[in-house]
Amino acid sequence: MRSKKSYEMSTQMIAAIQGMVLTAGFLGALFLGAYQVLHGKKTIGDAILLITYFAQLQGMVSLLGLEPRLKYLKSRTVGVF
Repeated sequence: MRSKKSYEMSTQMIAAIQGMVLTAGFLGALFLGAYQVLHGKKTIGDAILLITYFAQLQGMVSLLGLEPRLKYLKSRTVGVF
């Protein structure tokens, strides 16, 4: 029982940290794009492209973090259905 709680707490903590890092990175990409557009270094299309690339990357990284949790849940529900 203790290891189950420990595992759940650690996976939730990892997910929270991952979310904060990805959000900070997304905000950084957003501000970088806005800065470059405002100073005429890039077009608005380039900024949108940067944000789109980062959003795709964020989705892939989120799926990587989800894999171990899905394996754990699957192992806990074997024979239930």
